[in-house]
Amino acid sequence: MPFQNQSFDLSLFAGSAHHFSDEEFFSVILEMKRVSRKHLVVADIALTDNLNKFQKFIYHLDRGKMIRHWRDIEHLLARLLGVKIESKNFYRTFPGIYCHVVFVLGIVSEEREI
Repeated sequence: MPFQNQSFDLSLFAGSAHHFSDEEFFSVILEMKRVSRKHLVVADIALTDNLNKFQKFIYHLDRGKMIRHWRDIEHLLARLLGVKIESKNFYRTFPGIYCHVVFVLGIVSEEREI
């Protein structure tokens, strides 16, 4: 992104992570961290342990081919150095078909990723 380091208090990545490979997703998060001073917010649809057949069918129709289980998203975010997952919240769309997970990450240091 054409912004200086720490240009914003917060960066938001919403509703599109399931269209990115793990490597692309991690690259986006690294760039968000670079331009943010305080927080990152990552929100996307996520798989859960108790999807019914209809929900599985609807998820299958989505054009995003990287719909992850919420634990897999959490695992990717936990790889980031210098951030801490401050909160994790779940929401369902009406009438409860999609599950959305929202992670709020706090920037705690300027460490570099390995």
